[in-house]
Amino acid sequence: MKPVRITTISRTILTACLAAAVAFGAATYVHAQSAPPTQVLRACVNPSSGEMKLVQGTAASPCKGGEQLITWNVTGPKGDKGDPGAKGDAGAPGLPGTKGDKGDPGAKGDPGAKGDKGDKGDPGTPGLKGDPGAKGDPGAPGAKGDKGDPGVADMITITNAVGYAAGFNVATTPCPNAQYRAIGGGLVPPNGAPTTNFVQTLSYPSGATSWTVGWTSAVNNGGGAATAFVVCLRLAG
Repeated sequence: MKPVRITTISRTILTACLAAAVAFGAATYVHAQSAPPTQVLRACVNPSSGEMKLVQGTAASPCKGGEQLITWNVTGPKGDKGDPGAKGDAGAPGLPGTKGDKGDPGAKGDPGAKGDKGDKGDPGTPGLKGDPGAKGDPGAPGAKGDKGDPGVADMITITNAVGYAAGFNVATTPCPNAQYRAIGGGLVPPNGAPTTNFVQTLSYPSGATSWTVGWTSAVNNGGGAATAFVVCLRLAG
């Protein structure tokens, strides 16, 4: 650093020069150093010639013979508090913050009012077929039934050879006795006679124990007798 030389001048001018030199030296020192400036500045002043030069370093006696070491603080006294500045414009909205932690569950709310009755739901799907149930106990014996009808003891067919004439003929065949009941009957044409000559037109029970048949014949009794019959049933007991 080049020393700042000050010639012999009055004390007032010397003071102003010292201030300028201090400012110059401080700026030069700050520019030359990467670290913050020292709080105390030092300079060597020659009282005879008025020459002053700033010194650096921490040497205890940096001045030459005939020079006087002077020091002063870089920081001046604390000034008065300034007036508040004007309110600044609102800043741009900040970026959204990170999602907060999940809050604790809230307290249980009071029961709400009873709602209206809902619509009828659709029928559910049919359930699966259940397993068979356990076998039930035997039921109580039923009441005695009515007496049944008598069983069949005997059934026979009674035949009756009957003559006939051309035209309408009737024959009745009875059962053997009153123990039998007529349940059917009919007519058999003579053996070998054409069935077209005999047409049965009636067949009915003519009483409890007899059967009647009626027929028409195209010829007289020329082919032998016809056979009327009755089916008789005798009940047991």
